[in-house]
Amino acid sequence: MEVSKIWGMIDSRCIVFPARSDGLNALTLMFTTPAELARPFLGGGAYEFVESDGGTVDVFVSFHDFTSGDWGPARTFDVCMAVRPVGATAEDEQDGVYLAEALVNRRFTGEVTYWSLGISRRVGPIELGVVGDEVVAVASEGDGEALRVRLPAVESPGLTRYSHRAYSYLHREPYVVPFEIDLPHPVVDPADVQIEVGTGRIARAMTAIGLPRQPTAVAWGTQMRYTLHAPFPLPI
Repeated sequence: MEVSKIWGMIDSRCIVFPARSDGLNALTLMFTTPAELARPFLGGGAYEFVESDGGTVDVFVSFHDFTSGDWGPARTFDVCMAVRPVGATAEDEQDGVYLAEALVNRRFTGEVTYWSLGISRRVGPIELGVVGDEVVAVASEGDGEALRVRLPAVESPGLTRYSHRAYSYLHREPYVVPFEIDLPHPVVDPADVQIEVGTGRIARAMTAIGLPRQPTAVAWGTQMRYTLHAPFPLPI
């Protein structure tokens, strides 16, 4: 059994790893994007894209609703892309994702992820839920919507537990953030996804990677498990 590690205090609350949630609702859209369009999102110089033939990279746009968990309820909007440390190869098994700056609806969660993980998120309204027979997800900034996504509310027939790693820069140094997440088996046809791009920084970022357009794949699931482990420096 993994030993708990106390990271420190934020807002008089003790931050402990691993941090768990057993109530995650999540919508993830995958887009195959020319690497040059995604390159402005990749900060620092420690990571490089995992590129496919033709110079493309997988970019993931996700809405997460943590209805419960060790850090309390929160919603996040994330944009991440497939990367590995510079110089690594597929055989090294170091592929992961790099999270660009995005949104969180709760300041406390933003403080925790920034100071303990090196993941930066601005505070903004985020919606994710079932309305009638549709899943509706909205990320907003300022006075307007930045991104609205709609798709059929079809429940996945099953979940697969997936171990992965995120990469970040903590105190300007490259760090590894291991995590485990339940991923639903895809059942929604990407052609049935409706995307509207609005205004603001997030909207401009979505336009930069070619939205609105149909995703390559889409996954929607409810009441999933998520575990975030203590980060550690990227080995040299």
